[in-house]
Amino acid sequence: MHPIAVFGPTASGKSALGLALAHELDGEVVNVDSMQLYRGMDIGTAKLTPAEREGIPHHQLDVWEVTETASVARYQRDAIADVEGIMDRGKTPILVGGSMLYAQALVDDWQFPPTDPAVRAKYEARRVEIGTDALHEELAQVDPAAAAIIEDKDPRRTVRALEVIELTGKPYKASQPPKDAPPRWGTRLLGLRTTADWLNPRIELRTRQMFERGLIEEVERLQAQGLVADSTAGRAIGYAQVFQAQRGELTWDEAVERTITGTRRYVRRQRSWFNRDKRITWLDAAGDTTAQALRALEAITLEELDGAGPEFALALIRRDEIGCAEILGEIQEDVAKRLGDRLSSKVGDKSSPFDLVMHGGSGSTDEEIATAVRNGVIKMNVDTDTQYAFTRPVVGYMLSN
Repeated sequence: MHPIAVFGPTASGKSALGLALAHELDGEVVNVDSMQLYRGMDIGTAKLTPAEREGIPHHQLDVWEVTETASVARYQRDAIADVEGIMDRGKTPILVGGSMLYAQALVDDWQFPPTDPAVRAKYEARRVEIGTDALHEELAQVDPAAAAIIEDKDPRRTVRALEVIELTGKPYKASQPPKDAPPRWGTRLLGLRTTADWLNPRIELRTRQMFERGLIEEVERLQAQGLVADSTAGRAIGYAQVFQAQRGELTWDEAVERTITGTRRYVRRQRSWFNRDKRITWLDAAGDTTAQALRALEAITLEELDGAGPEFALALIRRDEIGCAEILGEIQEDVAKRLGDRLSSKVGDKSSPFDLVMHGGSGSTDEEIATAVRNGVIKMNVDTDTQYAFTRPVVGYMLSN
């Protein structure tokens, strides 16, 4: 079974849909949220608890310490191994998250540009000299698109973007793969479409619940494990605002409000990023997303079958070599293998997912008819023989008189 990706903005219901699809399609979930990779960052990232995972295996959760610097390349390597391991076990990988670079690194063949310690050190020194905000402004002047997608003026990624631009002589975005190429593994891309009127209240409610459920205490525990403000984990939305309140730069009420507005800004970037990917099939997040997703996946499968004509035509060309009835068996087996258990379980026969009608069966032997029936034929058209039986005497009479 091809992997299925569930992308979309924060608080849109991706985790719930991912779980539902994993149950429906015998799947395992692979996380595509960069902050959920960090061990102990649970409340502020809305990470599902073990109980909330409902027995579904989840991969790429709690794999990094909060003291580690995030690496898209490292995530790509490890997540690819997880996805391929899931497929090797005969399960369906369900990729769930909204971290933009991580999503594209997983579903596309992103070859990361080279690094040069001297060039990176130069821009790191520049950042220390003028500050992250000012360096981000310099990036915006040479590559506005790169500046727009780097989250919250991230100092490490700002430095990396400038390094790539200098080393390649091209915009940072030019190193990214195109969004119109076939996704890795033939992944089906689903997206949750939201409106501000529907999503903003959910963001506000979720943020307030995070603080009520112990986000401040979670940050304090992680600080004891080495979490600092000037780190990838420490700059995460919510965590950064707690640090600011601890330093007295914000009141606690202001920290909550800043987290809400920061999340809304991030959602706008997510929408802009994913909307550019025309491969995504969009679902209405306010509706029954599971039913919509299953219908969308069914439609994708039918499109693939419709495009499989040449292979089926090849099978029919070979009919004189091995017999039409045997070809029907090959077609059933091939389709069952392509579509997996999802389709075959619906029709109740794993070996023959389709009820077939055989045209041109006139002249078939009893053995050929029996073979065709074993391979899923429920109707055979033999009207040519019937026509001949009734019309040949008439034609003969007309020709002889």
